[in-house]
Amino acid sequence: MNGYLKTLTRIGVSVLALALFAGVPSAADAAGVGFRNDTKSRIIVQGQTIVNGTIRKGPLLVIDPGKTAWDLNVPPGHRTLTICDGFQTTRILLHETVPIGTRDVLFSVQPLAPNRLRLMTVPLPGP
Repeated sequence: MNGYLKTLTRIGVSVLALALFAGVPSAADAAGVGFRNDTKSRIIVQGQTIVNGTIRKGPLLVIDPGKTAWDLNVPPGHRTLTICDGFQTTRILLHETVPIGTRDVLFSVQPLAPNRLRLMTVPLPGP
């Protein structure tokens, strides 16, 4: 009888764990968002997405000219991106919302006018 009770307890704990993690988005649903700095100055990029009423911010990405940085495990949805001057962080150069799916995407950050930038989607590099 004791072995039967242990088996039922293990099954119950397993079912409870599955129920708890069923509502959590998996890493397979997340995408990577890359930023290539095609300007002549350092930039700082941060994105945020609202998931179930909670703001999920990405890391601060400090990107030097000609370099690329990635924001990994970005949940699908509309991502608000803020790009600031890397040396004067109060100067916002771009504030834009872009749709993010479940596939990786790479953006080229390009100068548009003095103190203004634009995002252009570029093909991902091959393996």
